[in-house]
Amino acid sequence: MLAGDPAVPVRPGLLELIGLLADEANTVSPSGVDDGWPDAWAAALPRVLSLLDDPDVAVRRVLASTLSSARADADAVVPALRARWDTEDDGAVRLGIIIATGELAGGCTAGVLPEALVWLRDLRRHDDAQIRMAAEMALATAVRAQRPDLGVLVAAVRGDISVWRDTPWVGDMPADLREFYGGRAARLLGWLGHRLEDDTAACTELAAAFIGTRPRDAPARRARRGRRRPARRPSGRRRAPVPARGRPDRRPRRLGPGPPERPPLPSAPSRSPCRKPAVRG
Repeated sequence: MLAGDPAVPVRPGLLELIGLLADEANTVSPSGVDDGWPDAWAAALPRVLSLLDDPDVAVRRVLASTLSSARADADAVVPALRARWDTEDDGAVRLGIIIATGELAGGCTAGVLPEALVWLRDLRRHDDAQIRMAAEMALATAVRAQRPDLGVLVAAVRGDISVWRDTPWVGDMPADLREFYGGRAARLLGWLGHRLEDDTAACTELAAAFIGTRPRDAPARRARRGRRRPARRPSGRRRAPVPARGRPDRRPRRLGPGPPERPPLPSAPSRSPCRKPAVRG
């Protein structure tokens, strides 16, 4: 397997491709999957799992996302991810292990699922705010009826979020697009918003956390600004209304070319909402 050969310089890209193929095989109808795919995947999975101990951190960062697509093999993948957690020292890989466990929980059987859920719940009390947020989001994915603790999410996004740029789920914003779309904060907010789906209040609260304020404080701030604003003195003269046809157009006229159009926002790596190509022979 090329992804396991240290001499291959594009191993993270190969792992991303493998994850896309595995995810598509789980999504399309059986008639859309090549007849040789199940056997090929079964033969490759042990070698893919062995990359959890690969010395290249870039490989391990992508690998968690690749393995999150192996829902049919969740009983084998989740214990392997949790075993790697004890020795993993890279923050982005640790976050990926948590998120992948949450995404694989739906494929786990009764022999694996309870321990995985208990492990995720215990991580909500971790010292690291980013790990606590990842655990909240993973549990919300694993247990659809459970909503993440908004206080934990707000505390995390107000802290150091730089580790998320090295995760395939969030990634980093290209330098030439940051002027239009912001940096890693925008990427993280986009991922959280997608996971929170229709919870508008939670999305608004998270967005407010990035600018250091809360929506409920806005009326009080407006009132304070109003008290500082001096009252207008009446002029004593009443201005006659201008007829609609004779009202001059006071809008500023553009004297030169307008601002450049904003380029399209790139999708998050490895987790594009667009449909992926079907696995065909």
